[in-house]
Amino acid sequence: MFSALLQDLRFALRQLRKTPGFTTTAILTLALGIGANAAVFTLVNAVLLKDLPVAKPENLVKLGDLNMCCVGFGHRDDGNYSLFSTAVYEHLKKNAPEFEELAAMQAGFTYRPVVIRRGGTQENARSVMGEFVSGNYFRTFGLSPAIGRLFQDADDIQSSLPFAVPKGYTSLLDAVVLAVNNMKKARYRRRALVIISDGGDNRSRYTEKDVKSSIKESDLLVYSIAVCDREVRTQEERLGPELLAEISGVTGASAYLLDNPNSLPKATEHIAVQLRNQYILAYSSNNSRADGKWRKIKVRLALPRSIPTLYVQARTGYYGPK
Repeated sequence: MFSALLQDLRFALRQLRKTPGFTTTAILTLALGIGANAAVFTLVNAVLLKDLPVAKPENLVKLGDLNMCCVGFGHRDDGNYSLFSTAVYEHLKKNAPEFEELAAMQAGFTYRPVVIRRGGTQENARSVMGEFVSGNYFRTFGLSPAIGRLFQDADDIQSSLPFAVPKGYTSLLDAVVLAVNNMKKARYRRRALVIISDGGDNRSRYTEKDVKSSIKESDLLVYSIAVCDREVRTQEERLGPELLAEISGVTGASAYLLDNPNSLPKATEHIAVQLRNQYILAYSSNNSRADGKWRKIKVRLALPRSIPTLYVQARTGYYGPK
């Protein structure tokens, strides 16, 4: 029987050698068929047959209307979305006993590297891929670290505030520049920014000149509320209210100085009144040069004597066209 099989094999090889065109076609057909089946099986095995690399994958569910939505793309125009605010997430987490764990991840996150550096070292910062998640994210998936520890509930920002150790660092100017840049994405054309701080800064990369330049280029009102102790202890705290007043003055907005945090509601109400009662004035400049330089302006009121004294708040200038 084995000798007959060898004879048949030799006969088949001789026939294939006599017809090279047919032999090539047969080999290519077999290769394509095997390759296509291997690719399909790999996909089916990864998506349908193979379990997710987490504990109890059969218990995982996703909240939302659609399977693919929002993480990286935002909400849809037709109203179907799986995007929830932090407040809604916290409410569901506390009031949905049906879920053993309820984790959250940042929406609108696509390819955005995060620059990090190991704490307590002088090594250069490097760019890595990361994502903002809740403190119980890894616990929800039943994952454990090989070394060290993963996030915990106490690592959530709101939960970790009571455990934060103050180090005396304040990056106020950096925060203002970041806020001004983010306000460029605001939905409405009228934009206002409110700064509540003591005005102290000892850690920013940006300078006061950088902040003023950034604000000058933006169509933005920057209100400031300086909440300061009566006993000023540091140089930054002494100069803080003046710094905030200068920043607000560039945009023509008000600056408030408070020595009692309980006065904050009155200050914010006054800001709301000002925003509701704004006037927009326009004029045509006689300077037709397209030099792109900063041009100072000053608004004065010509009022009859019978009208009481009024005060004007307006931007200190604008950039000319280029």
